[in-house]
This record gives sequence, C-alpha cells and structure tokens, in this order.
Amino acid sequence: MNFAAMNLHSILSLCAGRIFSGLRHLLCRQVFVCASLLCISPLMAQDNLLPKVGAPTGIAAKLEGSQLNKAESLPVAPPATLNSATVVLARGDVVTVTVFGRPELTATVYVSDSGTIDIPLAGEIPVMGLSPGQAAERVATAYREGDFLIDPQVNIVLAALRSQQISIVGEVVKPGRFPIDTRTSILDALALAGGITDQGEERAFILRRKEDGVDRFEIDLSDLLNAGTGQVPEMRAGDTVVVPKAQLFYVYGAVNRPGSYALRKDMTVIEAIAVAGGLTDRGSTRRVRIKRKIKGEKLDTIGVDLDDAVRAEDVINVRERIF
Repeated sequence: MNFAAMNLHSILSLCAGRIFSGLRHLLCRQVFVCASLLCISPLMAQDNLLPKVGAPTGIAAKLEGSQLNKAESLPVAPPATLNSATVVLARGDVVTVTVFGRPELTATVYVSDSGTIDIPLAGEIPVMGLSPGQAAERVATAYREGDFLIDPQVNIVLAALRSQQISIVGEVVKPGRFPIDTRTSILDALALAGGITDQGEERAFILRRKEDGVDRFEIDLSDLLNAGTGQVPEMRAGDTVVVPKAQLFYVYGAVNRPGSYALRKDMTVIEAIAVAGGLTDRGSTRRVRIKRKIKGEKLDTIGVDLDDAVRAEDVINVRERIF
C-alpha cells in the first residue's frame, strides 16, 4: 500500500514538473516576442518603414514627392506698387510718416500748396521735389535739431500721387483732370472720365509734352476692344487724352428714331437703319435712298443696297412702301 502511494506521488510530481516546464517555456517565448516587437517598432518608425495613418499609398505616394505637389516652388508675381525711388513729392500728394518706436507720432498728411508737410512736434517741413526717402531724412533731422528725439528712425511711404494728373477732354461723359496712382492705360483713363459719349469717335489721341514740342499718339479703340490688337500705352503725368467727335450720318423717313448718329467703322446701310430704331410698320427696305456729297460739294441721291457702306455726312431716306 505504501509502495503504491509512493509511485502515485512520483507520477504526479513528474507530470506537474513537465507541465510547469512547458508553461515556463511558453511564457518565455511570449515575453521574448513582445520584447522584440518593442525594440523593433521604434526603429521601423524612425526609418519610415511603418506606414503612417492617413499617409498616401501606391500612385499617390509616388506623386507626393514629385514636382506636381511642390506648389510653393512656383514663382508668384508681386502686386504692382508705386516706385517711391523714382517719384518726387509735389503739391497734393499724400504721405504716411512713421517713427520707429513712437507710434503716437504716426501721421498721414498732405503736401500743402507751399510744398510742406505738417509733422507732429516738428511742425512744417519742406519736402517739395524730394523723394520719400529724402523727405524722411529731412524729418529725422528736424527731430534731432529740435531736441525732440535723439536718434529718430523715420520712414515716409507714398500713399497717393495726387500731383500726378492727366487731362481728358472731348467726347467723354466727365471731362476734366484726374489723378493717376499706379500704371494707368488709355482704357483706365477713359473709365475715369465715365467712358465715351454716343457722339464720340472710336479712337483717341494722347498728347505728350516734350522739350521741343508735343508728341501725338493715335489709338484705335475699335481694334483694341474688338480684336484685342494694338498697343495699350501707359499714361504719364501731364498727358492729355482727346476723344474727337465722330463723323455723323443722318437717317429720316420711315424709321422709329430719325436723327443724326455717329458713324462707326465699316458700318453698312442696314446697320445704320438698325441704329435709328429700325423700320416703322410702313417702312420698306426696298425704297432706301441716300443723299451723298460728290467731291465734297454737290448732294446726289443714289439708290443703295442694304450691305453698302455708309459714309460720313450721308443722309439716308427710308421711304414708305406703296402697298
């Protein structure tokens, strides 16, 4: 009996030992695997071997480093600004004066008729004919010599070039003198004057003073606007834009708005009738006659086709139909 109990005890001890040994071996393997993952993961993350959450894959990942996505490398044109280095101050100009470290001295002032600007503490400072940089040095000198500031750092920025003006006359809605602040084209100038009137010609002249006289430039506005051809010259201070009165033709008879109208480039008879409001109920396109000057003197009545060109001073008579 004792011998049997001892054998059973030995068998149980052996089984328990083997089970414990197996569990310990399995536990060690799990610990080793976990430790390996903990050690390798930082290295993989550091070398970008592990994909990041939300990172592009496939073709998108290849394009990510290409030039297609490097928008910041594309050049961006700066906005147009006034070139203060080539501008001198004159009556009516507006400047902004700032002093570094003294915001209470910041001021936006006009150049007076006497050519001075009113500066806080320093008073009236003459700046006529100076560039903004030269004017800033003069203001700084006034602060130092007046014992207001020891070493002032003054900056003057041109706010508006009221002294740079052009004249626009002729057949425009609002003729007069207008300031130009930045690069101004002939189209910008005409827009300032409200555009061309109904009696204005589709061309303009720029008169520009020079030392020995005046230059005259002719601009065909019709080609410029309709075909996009021709040059768009920039205006300069002192230029004069002249819009002449257009040559006229006259329409009367069986039309809705008889009267005189501006002759446009390559205008035909049917277009002239349309400008005059078209035919009345009694008007006939087959009974159109034109009174035209021959050699600038005699008026002659001629029959025309609707596609014929209209000339200056033509008098178009639209007759009523017979039936």
